[in-house]
Amino acid sequence: MAELDYVAILDAYKGLSICFIISITLSNCVLIFKTIQKGRFIYTPRSLILISLAIGDIFLALFGLVVLARQFFEGLFRISDFACSTKQAFTSYVYFLIHFVYGVGLIVLALEFVQRNRTPQPNVNATSSIVKSIVYSAFPWISGLVIILPLTIANAYIYGYKNGIDVCAIFVSLSRVNAMYVVSVILPAIVAVGVCGAVMCVKLSPTSYSSNPAVVTYQMPPQAVVATSHPTTNVGNAAGPPQYPGGLQTYPINSTQGQQMHSVNGVSGTSQTQVAIIPLDPAKERKIFLIIALIYFICVVPYTSFEIGIQSATTFTQGQFDSYAVAELCLFWLSVSRSLITPIIFIIAK
Repeated sequence: MAELDYVAILDAYKGLSICFIISITLSNCVLIFKTIQKGRFIYTPRSLILISLAIGDIFLALFGLVVLARQFFEGLFRISDFACSTKQAFTSYVYFLIHFVYGVGLIVLALEFVQRNRTPQPNVNATSSIVKSIVYSAFPWISGLVIILPLTIANAYIYGYKNGIDVCAIFVSLSRVNAMYVVSVILPAIVAVGVCGAVMCVKLSPTSYSSNPAVVTYQMPPQAVVATSHPTTNVGNAAGPPQYPGGLQTYPINSTQGQQMHSVNGVSGTSQTQVAIIPLDPAKERKIFLIIALIYFICVVPYTSFEIGIQSATTFTQGQFDSYAVAELCLFWLSVSRSLITPIIFIIAK
């Protein structure tokens, strides 16, 4: 069997790190911009959750992947080249925290969708809407800080100086390592897919199809207003066209401030921008959540399962080691690609 070209592996890591730093940052910035551009994002839990998750992915690119790129480009593989705290933060965030936060974020998005489409919504301008949005968007991060950081950092790292070499290594039991991966990645991924799948079966109330309108503006042609000085006829006694059932129809006549209408058999018109309210489609929205959850599962679970399997192996042959190196390369960047694929889907959906 031919030996693996580790120089090519190193070059692949260099190229992929640069590509993902740029693409993840740009795609998530576009998602944030489009979410803010819609307006009133501070009142909408869904918008604020998306923004918080996008910021988390940007931090993954500008912190985690930058640290990784420096290691490969500058050869900073000795512990002395990085502070032990930097290594702790890098490992905890890139391999555990970001995946947990995104999984919990998807679960919160799905539950907020159900709550929004099955219960009457209060005034969206109220302060309570802002508080609710902040609580919803902060919950994934708070739960990550409370659960994941103690699990991955507390009493896990040993820093010292041994045989002339700085040592900053993680020394924990195999069961704790497995618990890190299961609690941080596998469990949130499974629950996210299950919750988003269950949301597909939830019966929505008919009013939910007009609960979240999107505002679209367009230009209307000038409206004609006819004023006459002739006597009017009582339309209640006059014969008219047949009446059709339906709601009250109103036809407003708008005029700009200070404009006067003359009642001398004249015609006056103004050009005015009208606003149409087009409701979002809840059926489409929950399909997007399920697609995102499945992509999240497909991207992050294989690498985590691979790492759990590696932990139980004690010895490797050269051929096995080469195979593991290639598999780790592919699966790690597959897990990172989630931070690029999911914001693109949200952008297209918007």
